[in-house]
Amino acid sequence: MKVRNMALSRLNNEEHCQFHTEFEELVTGYTPETLNVTEDYAAYLPVLSTEKEVLNILVTSAFTNEKEDADRYRDSIARGITNLVKSATKHFNPEVRKAASRIQIVLDEYGNIMKRSYVEETAAVSSLTSRLESDYADDVALVGLAPWITELKAANQGFQDVEKQQNDEEIAKGIWRMKEIRVEVDAAYRKLVDRINASIIINGEELYVDFVNEVNQRIENYTNIIARNKGNRNRSSKNKGSK
Repeated sequence: MKVRNMALSRLNNEEHCQFHTEFEELVTGYTPETLNVTEDYAAYLPVLSTEKEVLNILVTSAFTNEKEDADRYRDSIARGITNLVKSATKHFNPEVRKAASRIQIVLDEYGNIMKRSYVEETAAVSSLTSRLESDYADDVALVGLAPWITELKAANQGFQDVEKQQNDEEIAKGIWRMKEIRVEVDAAYRKLVDRINASIIINGEELYVDFVNEVNQRIENYTNIIARNKGNRNRSSKNKGSK
């Protein structure tokens, strides 16, 4: 019996921090003294605390709020276009109604872009506005949609600008620090696990069996998460390649 190995480096930041948090809680529950890891646990706690702080900085970055605001504004313009076209399909002028109906067909092709991921929505807005301005320019003019399309393009660009600024900020202040602290946390964790596995050999399994079973169950859970994430990435790559 022993604590199993795990590919910690393949967890994303949130998963990595959560796994270690759960492990920390288990050690606390069974007590470091009982597990004979008092010194190693004392070295593990501060580096894990630092990882939590760095993750919190990344998650609650000031740019996160700006990004959400930019996305909400973009959504509001997209929603305005949808409402305007829907109203125009009931316009008293039959030519406006026909133009709005043709535009509605295009909107229906894209579906509710506001429910898509950030990346997907950005691409969809870019594609949609380009089609409307080129292939449906006369209809757009007749319905009075041109100013809305101009504003949607500006909102989409505004979102991309905030996103790029956020990414640059994260790279500069957070991501590399996270990589460094994760290595430190994993090293401290492995010292703990090595000590526990060695104690099992020396002192027998009786004191450790429940703890090890719980740790290994969590390791199995997170190993499944890694496999699922890999499968999602593979499917995403195939879908992109088929477009």
